Amino acid sequence: MFPKTTYPDEMRALLLSASEGKVLPLWQAAPLTAALAALPAGTLRDDFPLLQPPEEQLRRASLSEETGAVYRLCALLVRLLSGQEPPERIGLADRRAALRALATEACPAGEEALFRLLDRGLRLEPSRRFPDRDALLAALGEAEEVVNARVRSGLCLRGTAGVFTGKTLPLVPPVTLGRQPDLCQLIFPPDTRGVSRRHCRVELVWGTVLVTDLHSRYGTAAGGASLLPDRPSPLLTGQSLVLAGGAQAFVLVCE
Repeated sequence: MFPKTTYPDEMRALLLSASEGKVLPLWQAAPLTAALAALPAGTLRDDFPLLQPPEEQLRRASLSEETGAVYRLCALLVRLLSGQEPPERIGLADRRAALRALATEACPAGEEALFRLLDRGLRLEPSRRFPDRDALLAALGEAEEVVNARVRSGLCLRGTAGVFTGKTLPLVPPVTLGRQPDLCQLIFPPDTRGVSRRHCRVELVWGTVLVTDLHSRYGTAAGGASLLPDRPSPLLTGQSLVLAGGAQAFVLVCE
């Protein structure tokens, strides 16, 4: 259904899990939608069993393919966030109402910017949607910034073991942790054992703090789970970020 030659393995795995009704968190669902929006024109139509826009159901062939792609992508995002299949074979007005209800339930509490984006992208009239996928991508970026701004202020890493024990360090993602000053923002002394030159990266993606191990020699753990290199993992408030097998550790706090 999702050809390996078309989508990277991770994208394909997420799409397959969503096709089985799994709910994806916003930090996975929205970037996946953005990545799909950046694919060559026609890919979504050819390879995906996605909800068709109203104009195709009504066979209005003169309308823009781009606005149809916007509709399909927004319907997919609702599906990823809700785990529910959007309705297909009902009247267009009823389908619009059902999609709005799903979008309301799927959007995390307080994320009005995301709901407004989905509501516009799922309009019945193509002229009232985003004009093309580039406009949708720009709107996704703006909505993410609104979400991130809500949680960015007050984020800190509090040292619980090692070099920064007892210190509270403001966290302004993206931040790379390691020993090399020109590559890192949170810098360990050059003789810190178990910490690589570029050890791990901390980012803020759709309101969620993500930690990625950068092929460090002695590993990184976030929230009690050891990380695979280049695989982002969420770090929630109150959870620990551990480097060098526990020799260096922080807890994420929001003050």
